[in-house]
Amino acid sequence: MRLRPRLVLLILATMLPLLGYSAITQFIRYRNAEQRAAVGEADSVARAVQQSVNARLVALRVLALSPELQRGDFVAFRRTAEVLIANELPGANVLLLARDGSQLVNTAAPPGTPLPPRNYLDSLTRVFDTGQPVLSDLFTGVLLQRPVVAIEVPVKAPDGSVLYDLALNPTPNAFLDSLGGDRALDAVVTVFDRQGVTVARSRDHNAFVGAKADEPLLSHLMRGEESMLRVETPEGSDSVVALSRIEPFGWTVSVELPGTRLSASALQLILPTLAVGGVMILLSVALAAFASHRIAGPIDALRNMGEEPGRADWGQLRRLPEVHDVALALRDTRQRVRARTADLEKTIEERDLLLREVYHRVKNNLQMVDSMLAMQARRIVDPAVRESLTQLRSRVHALSVVHAQLMAATNLRTFEVGGFLKELASNLADTLSSTDRPVRITVESDVASVTLDIAIPLGLALTELLTNSAKHASTADGCTIHVRFDLLPERQALLTVQDDGGDPSAPDRFAAGVDGLGARLVQGFVRQIDGAMTVEYAHGMRVEIRLPLPEDT
Repeated sequence: MRLRPRLVLLILATMLPLLGYSAITQFIRYRNAEQRAAVGEADSVARAVQQSVNARLVALRVLALSPELQRGDFVAFRRTAEVLIANELPGANVLLLARDGSQLVNTAAPPGTPLPPRNYLDSLTRVFDTGQPVLSDLFTGVLLQRPVVAIEVPVKAPDGSVLYDLALNPTPNAFLDSLGGDRALDAVVTVFDRQGVTVARSRDHNAFVGAKADEPLLSHLMRGEESMLRVETPEGSDSVVALSRIEPFGWTVSVELPGTRLSASALQLILPTLAVGGVMILLSVALAAFASHRIAGPIDALRNMGEEPGRADWGQLRRLPEVHDVALALRDTRQRVRARTADLEKTIEERDLLLREVYHRVKNNLQMVDSMLAMQARRIVDPAVRESLTQLRSRVHALSVVHAQLMAATNLRTFEVGGFLKELASNLADTLSSTDRPVRITVESDVASVTLDIAIPLGLALTELLTNSAKHASTADGCTIHVRFDLLPERQALLTVQDDGGDPSAPDRFAAGVDGLGARLVQGFVRQIDGAMTVEYAHGMRVEIRLPLPEDT
C-alpha cells in the first residue's frame, strides 16, 4: 500500500474512534438524563397520589370519631357523612361495614335500601386484624357494579377494639388529577395496585382500568421493586419504564417513555457532533494527502538509490532530513559491504582451496591404506584373514569415495547421493565378484544431496550390507543386489537393499541378538544418523533404512 492511503487510514483510524466515542457518550448521557427524568416523574406522581390518599384518609379519620358512631346512631351518622361528601369529597361515597362484610351504611344507595354484603373482604379483614388504615386493591363494587378502590379506617371503641370498618370509595377519576402535570405528551403514567392491576392511567384511562400489567412488568410490580426496565407496552411498542412505590400502601407508579423517542431525540442531539467531526475528518484527509505528496518524493528517490546507486537524486533526498540521513547511511553501508564482500569472497576462495587440498590428501591417504591392505592380503594364506582384510578394504574405500565426492562437489559440504552410491557399488561389485560367481549391483536414486555427517555412516552401512549379501546370497550363478534411495515427505529418505537370497541361513543374518561384527556395525551406523532399520526375508533379504535429512541438504 502506498504512503498516501496509509496516511489517510491513519487519520481515519485515529479520528473515527474519537468521533464514535464522543457520539456514543452524548447518546448515553442523553438517554440516562431522560431515564433519570422518568424516575423523578414517577417519584413525583407517587408523592401526589400519596398526598391525595392521605387527604382523604384524614377526612375519613375525623369522620370515624363522630359521636353518632359511638352511640350506634347510623341515621345521624349518614347525615354527617353526606355533609362531608358534599363539602370535601364530591362524587365519593362512604360505607360503614361490620366484621362479616355486611353494609350498615352506604351513601351511594338511598336511605332504607337493602344493602348486600361486600364481596371484597381482604382490606376489611386487615382493618379489623391490625386496627390500622388500609388502601385496598381495585375491585368491583357490589352495589355500584364498577371498579372501585376503598380507603378504610377502623372505628374503635373506648377500649381500643375495632367496632366497624369505615370506608371511602373515591370517584372513578379521583387519581387522574395526580397524573397530570407538565410532562412530554408521549409519556404515559400509570398507577397499579398491589396485584399489578391498573387503577389510573394518563392515557386511555377507561380502556385500561382493571387491566393487569403484562410480563415482565408484572413480575417487577409483584416484587415491589423500584427500578428502570425496558418492556413492551400494551400498545405493542418498546418503552423504558420507571417504577416508584407509593408507601405505605404498596401501590406502584410507572412512567413509560417510548424507546424510539429516546433514540430519535438522542440522535438529533449528536447530529451536530457528527457533522463537525465529518468536516474535521475531511480536512485531516486533505492535510494527509498534502503531507504524503511532500514525503513521497524523497522516499521514491531513496528507493531509486537503493535499486540503482548511480540514480541518487540528492536534491530530492535533501527535502526530508530523515530520508537524507538514511541515504547517507545507505551509501556508507554499501561501500562497507562492498569491501567486506571482497574480503569474504577471498576468504571463501582460500577456504575452498584448503578444503579441497584436505579432501585430496585424505583420499590419497585412504588409497594408500587400501593399497597397503591389498598388498598384505595377497601375502595372507588364511582365507578367513584374507576375507577380513578384504572387508576392511571395502570400508576404507567407502571413506575414500566420500572424500572424492566432496572434493568434486561445488560447495565442498554436500554432494549428490546418486553418484556416490553408484561409485561405491561399482567398486564393491568388482571387489566382491569372482570369475565364476559374479556380483551384480544395480543402483537407483532420487536426486538428493547429503552431507559428510550422513554420507560416511550411510556409505559404511551400505558397504556392510552389500558385503553381507554377496557372502550369504551368492549362488553358483553369483547374486544380484538392488539398491534404491528414495526421498519421502517431511524431509525423510529411505535406503533399500534387496538381494535374491540363496543361503538357507539368511533369516539369521540381522535378527535381534546377532552379535556379528557386520551386524553390529550396521546397527551402529544407523543409530549414528538417527535412522531406523527393518529387515525382511522373502525370496532374499530386504533391508530398509529410514533416515532424516537435515534442513540444509
